Amino acid sequence: RLFGESQHNLERIQALREIEQAITSTLDLRARLAFLLEKIDSLVPYTAAATVRLFNRESGLLEPVACQNLDEEEWKARKISDLRGQWVLNNKAPVMLRNVQTDPRTRDPEFFRRHGLFSYLRVPLIAKGELLGVLSFYTKEEHEFSSEEVEFFSMLAAQAAIAIQNSQLYEQLQRRTYELAALNSITAAASQSLDLETVLQEIIKKNTEIYHFDATRIYLFNPQTDKILLQASFGTHPELLIPPLIAYKRGQGIVARVAETGVPIIFENVFTDPRYQELSHFKFVQKKGCSFFAVFPVKSKSRTVGAIICIGRAPRRLMPNEIQLITSMADPIGSAMENSRLYEQTKEQAIQLEKDIIEQRRAEHRVAERANRLQKLAELSMTLSGDPIDVFERIAAMIGEMFNVRIVCLSEIRGDEIYFLSVYEDGKVMHDVGHCPLSITPCVNVQKTKDIRVFDHVAEKFPEVDFLKSHHAFSYCGLPCLDSDGNVVSVTSLIDDKPHSFSDEDKDLLLIFAQRIGVEFERQRHLAERGRAEELIRASLKEKEALLKELHHRVKNNLQVISSLLNLQSGFTEDKLAIEMFKECQDRIKAMALIHEKLYESQDLARIDFADYIRDIASYLFRTYGIKADEVTLKINSAEILIGIDTAIPCGLILNELMANSLKYAFPAGKGGEICVDLRLSDDNQFTLMVRDNGVGFPKELDFRHTKTLGLQLVNTLTDQVEGTIRLENSGGRGWKMQFPKLKEETGLSQ
Repeated sequence: RLFGESQHNLERIQALREIEQAITSTLDLRARLAFLLEKIDSLVPYTAAATVRLFNRESGLLEPVACQNLDEEEWKARKISDLRGQWVLNNKAPVMLRNVQTDPRTRDPEFFRRHGLFSYLRVPLIAKGELLGVLSFYTKEEHEFSSEEVEFFSMLAAQAAIAIQNSQLYEQLQRRTYELAALNSITAAASQSLDLETVLQEIIKKNTEIYHFDATRIYLFNPQTDKILLQASFGTHPELLIPPLIAYKRGQGIVARVAETGVPIIFENVFTDPRYQELSHFKFVQKKGCSFFAVFPVKSKSRTVGAIICIGRAPRRLMPNEIQLITSMADPIGSAMENSRLYEQTKEQAIQLEKDIIEQRRAEHRVAERANRLQKLAELSMTLSGDPIDVFERIAAMIGEMFNVRIVCLSEIRGDEIYFLSVYEDGKVMHDVGHCPLSITPCVNVQKTKDIRVFDHVAEKFPEVDFLKSHHAFSYCGLPCLDSDGNVVSVTSLIDDKPHSFSDEDKDLLLIFAQRIGVEFERQRHLAERGRAEELIRASLKEKEALLKELHHRVKNNLQVISSLLNLQSGFTEDKLAIEMFKECQDRIKAMALIHEKLYESQDLARIDFADYIRDIASYLFRTYGIKADEVTLKINSAEILIGIDTAIPCGLILNELMANSLKYAFPAGKGGEICVDLRLSDDNQFTLMVRDNGVGFPKELDFRHTKTLGLQLVNTLTDQVEGTIRLENSGGRGWKMQFPKLKEETGLSQ
């Protein structure tokens, strides 16, 4: 027997341990209760059903929370008072019934018959001296609960009570956190947003969601009407969103009373609270079947400015902390109202300031427009040049934009005709539009008076002008443009299809434009005359160039005639010395004739490419002296150098003498060799001409500066003529080195 009891106690201890582990595995109250009832069902087989009811402090009643092996919806829907459960609460002691189906104290025996329940045991859920609810156990057969069983279920209830209390504290903490977050959100919205409607909607939405109200409304005082007006509403039931009044007078009904006194009024149940019947004018809450009704004041700087209304269908009792939080939620409304008032005041000031700024800007715009006109006029004076069409186009466009007219026409008077040079129309410019007789246009009046003329109904006054008629011209303003002799050479016309007035300032500015246009016409006339003069000069220069080419050609031909005469004359003598002299003269004449031939063939009539000349004169001398290319080779080192005729002729003669000297004396008896000709221009504008050969060389006793030979005398004389120097080099590479300056008119090395 003792062993059986010990075993039974161990089983109970194990069951309590498992139940404790199950209900402490989560902080969620519903989940804990579900685990508890599930474990009881598995560990205590003779219990057929179990329920948990918790005490609601707001209503003061036991509310069904969880059940096992029962239809939860049917169980929670029972509308009877639980007297035995209430007795357990009042006495904090277990209560038992052997047969709930037959016991006269059972209020709904039919429910137990349907579910086949007979006996039950109810034990209080007590944690730290606080009674939280009742835990009930039901059996399928009549059962007498022993003291040990009662003790076991009481211990089980004690464990469950602690777990329930922890879960409730956790839920309260979560709820408080959510409430504080909502309050922070409301406060932030009130401080950050200047839109009062947005702030009010945020407040009533959070208030309704947190406390599960069915409807919430906010009323605020209107200083202009001295009434309290509906500003915002929110709820879960549309029929509750329509209030009996959207505006209350001071002291009218509960809402206006709270808004005036600043004291909240709370009805836990309007059907049982006699104050509601006394204070309510419309009985709206009762008519809508709602029980809970509370009105809290909205304050700003200790002054009541409105009220917030909370409505609930079921009766409820608000805890002090809930009342405090709802009051705290109402406080940001006052701040938002103050912010909104300041915002509206600031906005009005900003609007007035904007009007002042606009007026100031208009004045500044007028000044700037005047300055801009003058600036554009100055720019016009500074930049008008170039193509006349481009000039007149810019003038027409500038006048059209500056004076806001549709059409600006710049015309030129030529005899009895007027020619339209540029027409600005609606932002586009056309050129050379045509011409017509001056006498049929309003421009004739401008020409006669030499002053600004303004007409209205211009198309009617000058019906012969098709342009005015086709453009429905109404207003006209003509500006005379005078030349230096005071004659009207051009008329600038401003045309519009609507009336257009011109102030004295406009006319003064238009006259400046007209003067500038007259100056431009004068300038264009001078440019045309200058162009004609330049054309004459170019034609004359071209004629002179042709004459100069012909001159070079004739000089070359005459020199060739002289060379031919010398050649004929040499045929009438057998004196070798004379024949040699005739030949040398022919070579010299050929050197000069070749320069004139180069000038005739060149585009530049004053300079020749001397490197090309060197090649031609060398080729001529080689043919003249019958030198073959395989006997004596010629090497020319020279860039393309342009030399003027004053330098080219003496240099050509010098080159002729020096190369002829090499060809005659450097290579006797058919001896071969090489002749080198170098021509360079140094950075200090000095020409260097070198003629070298590798022949027999010069006699050591030769004094080329004091010689009786005509060739070397010519070399010395011509070197002095070009202000140069020459020296003989008779060692190594034998030859001549001549240096002479570059004249200013010569261009030197070409690229």
